[in-house]
Amino acid sequence: MGKQMNSSELDDSWRTWIAENIFCDSDLNSLHQTLLQHGFPEDVVVREIDAAKKSPYIAGAMRLKNRLQKRSWLINALKKLSKMDPANQLVPRLDRLGHQQFFREYYALNRPVVITGMMDDWPALKLWNFDYLRKSFGERQVEVQFGRTTDANYEVNGTKLRRVMRFGEYVDLVESSGETNDFYMTANNSSRNKVALAELWNDVRQVPEYLRSDNPGVTGVPPVSTPVKGVGSH
Repeated sequence: MGKQMNSSELDDSWRTWIAENIFCDSDLNSLHQTLLQHGFPEDVVVREIDAAKKSPYIAGAMRLKNRLQKRSWLINALKKLSKMDPANQLVPRLDRLGHQQFFREYYALNRPVVITGMMDDWPALKLWNFDYLRKSFGERQVEVQFGRTTDANYEVNGTKLRRVMRFGEYVDLVESSGETNDFYMTANNSSRNKVALAELWNDVRQVPEYLRSDNPGVTGVPPVSTPVKGVGSH
């Protein structure tokens, strides 16, 4: 959250923060202590957390959360059942799978498949390495999310974990830090980074075999009877 404003009352951004943490089953005592540390009076903190717990809007949202958890339980149960048959663990690898076969045999049936060969012509495969990225884009200012390993709710708190830095500095961290989830250039950072690193988009290709290119607002596999723009029907 941002710095406390000159008021003993919580504004809506703080109330949203409280609600998000309640949805994430955060420890209420931790919320209480955090609010106190930001200078809010004890009575205000107690009142606001109590109001959030009793709010019918939050109660409704929690019921929706419970329904989603039931759906997740069902999906996990189906996943476990599927794993009982060893044959289901064999994910096929197919080179340049055609869109009609992909749609009918995998996408529509929700079956996994590994597709190879679709990125062989991408310049990124030849150009992109640490030295190239540093030399070509090192001075660009990018947005990165930091502190993910110390914040269990880093997705909820993504805004306060943002940091702007030189892309070259970020590349150095990636190269030297090994495997880590502490810092990450996420989709939530894409607005700034898409502009800062715009030229890199020229090094990757679209995959019209599986994604529509005739309508930028709609992506996904088209009906099998509909040829994809730029790709002949099979």
